[in-house]
Amino acid sequence: MLHHLPSQWQLLRHDHWLLSCLTWVPVCIGALLWWIFSQGVLHNLPVGVVDLSQSQLSRQLTRYLDASSTLAVTHQYQTVAQAKDDLITSQIYAYVIIPPQFDKKVYRGEQPKVTSFYTSQYILVGRLINSAILQAQGTLNAQIEGLKTLAHGNQTPLSAMGRAVPVQTQMTPLFNKNNNYTQFLVSAAVPAVWQIFIVVLTIM
Repeated sequence: MLHHLPSQWQLLRHDHWLLSCLTWVPVCIGALLWWIFSQGVLHNLPVGVVDLSQSQLSRQLTRYLDASSTLAVTHQYQTVAQAKDDLITSQIYAYVIIPPQFDKKVYRGEQPKVTSFYTSQYILVGRLINSAILQAQGTLNAQIEGLKTLAHGNQTPLSAMGRAVPVQTQMTPLFNKNNNYTQFLVSAAVPAVWQIFIVVLTIM
């Protein structure tokens, strides 16, 4: 095999593209992939809210959505059609529909349905948005249940919250505390790109 090295070296000297593919091009592509995914953690993803209730409780839910580090309520719509158009054109990643008479139905115990639509073309984005929306709704539900318990009297705020949320869950992520996608995407993408280069060079 060693006796082929001089001829291979001569080939590399005369074929600048082949030499580039074996030296600086893979390094540049690896650096480019790292730069693309350098943000690491997704936050402030633009979402919209269609508030058909325009009540204090619906505005409270909107504030909870916007308070999430993952979401940013950048658009508020009058109709569902407007929100759908912006979702199709990728101006937002999701929108939440708060039904009419939201506060009245909550206080009457009718369980109004808050509907959310998000694009599932981006798996990671969709998963994060879904989790953040559920967390915001869970926070509002706990607050409402706590207020209902306090309204009956003979309860302290702490005990009322204990009745609203009888079991608290603490989830501690290990090895990737910030859900940084760079750690697993780049480590898989760089070898894949390198394999593509090997195939291209073999064909050439």
